Formats: sequence, structure tokens, C-alpha cells
Amino acid sequence: MNLEELFWKLFQSPVEQDIHETLKGAGLLVSPENWKPYGGNDNNYGVVENQQASPIPALVEKITNGIDAILERRCLEEGVTGAAALSPVTPSAGTPHNAPW
Repeated sequence: MNLEELFWKLFQSPVEQDIHETLKGAGLLVSPENWKPYGGNDNNYGVVENQQASPIPALVEKITNGIDAILERRCLEEGVTGAAALSPVTPSAGTPHNAPW
């Protein structure tokens, strides 16, 4: 099995058991040398386990993070920092009336 076939087989695996069987069938579970810690850090368990357990909240989190990044960039472009008078205190506070945008 080439890498592209392995990718698609893993991509289309609906449950963990299918992934395990695919990796086992590809001979990747034979040696611990086939596996490296995520990010090269043995203590990344918390990073991986901190992800959303279901796909919908995970997708919502990605979209929210993207929107946050756009808003932060716009504030940086306008010279508005978290301590500035123009910055909303909370996301629900909205854009101040005297904001330059």
C-alpha cells in the first residue's frame, strides 16, 4: 500500500478500530520506531487530549478561532490594543460607536 492509499483508507475510517486495523495491515504497528511524539515532545498528551471529542464543536472552535484572528489583526492594523478605550470589553459589547471602522 502506498502513502496515498494509506491516507485515503485512514481518512475514510469512521471508527478507531478501522484505523487500528489499517495501521496493522500496513505493518506500522510492528515497531515503536515507526512512531514519534507529536511535535517531538513526549509531554504533548495534554495538547492532543484537549481537542473536542465530537466534530461539530471542533469545527465551531476552528471557525471561532479564525474570526478571532481576523478581529485581532484588524485591531493591530488600526492600532487598537486590548487596553485601548476603543476596544470592546467583551465580544457581546460590539464595536464602539467611535471606532474608526
